[in-house]
Amino acid sequence: MVRVSGISLLNHASHNNYILPAFNVSSVDMAQAILDGSKLAKSPIFLQTNQKNIQSFLTIKKAGKAINDLVQKHPIPVALHLDHANTLEEVQEAKSNHYSSFMLDYSTLPLEENINKIKVIINTINVSANGLEGELGVIGGQSELIGDATFTESLYTDPDEASYFVEKTQVDSLAIAIGARHGIAGKINYNLLNKIQINVNKPLVIHGGSGINKKSFSKLNQHGVKKINFGTAIHNIFYKNHNSENFSLGNNKKELTRYVQLICNDLNSKNQYTSY
Repeated sequence: MVRVSGISLLNHASHNNYILPAFNVSSVDMAQAILDGSKLAKSPIFLQTNQKNIQSFLTIKKAGKAINDLVQKHPIPVALHLDHANTLEEVQEAKSNHYSSFMLDYSTLPLEENINKIKVIINTINVSANGLEGELGVIGGQSELIGDATFTESLYTDPDEASYFVEKTQVDSLAIAIGARHGIAGKINYNLLNKIQINVNKPLVIHGGSGINKKSFSKLNQHGVKKINFGTAIHNIFYKNHNSENFSLGNNKKELTRYVQLICNDLNSKNQYTSY
């Protein structure tokens, strides 16, 4: 199965009532273990890299080639997603090197500046066939992207601003801040999520999946969430005992594969390949 576009995966998830898992990867071995879990679950997935992940591959070009080589041998649909990009150069390089889905993140900027930054890029490079994710609201927490910094508060997404943002940018999906936090447990504000769902007729995205209780997945799905990102948990599993004599790459890969399979089951993405 060749890689597919992010927008095609999100459309399929919306029509078939499930959430897509999205996994941030920092190595070929990690990507392979995740693909193995996807295959066992027969679940479509996003494989994605952010700026921190790409450092492990050295360049976007090397990351795209290495991951795409694995995806080409994988029997289940996969979108290769560029996560938290904020420059035209990143998007251009990724688009030229096998990426099939993109996120632009200017969420720390004022609303109009966030919108204008996205407009500049999409007016320069066409990603309409791939799918573009934007972000509104600031998500705190800890992750392999943020490092050890901890944010005690998140700036929640405003439902009215969300509607305006989607109208002006024409993004295909929207990452929102509703209480989930990168890498640590957070409390979902379902009243806010409901208002955003009413205002935004696009798939919603949650970052910070590692800190969300699996019992929340079904309710999130009902409220329009169609993609959840996982980074911290899978890095913790893959690099467990990394600096000790007890480190076992083989065991960690098996544990990660099992974790991915379980996440796919919990998100209701299991066996969705059969209807793709």
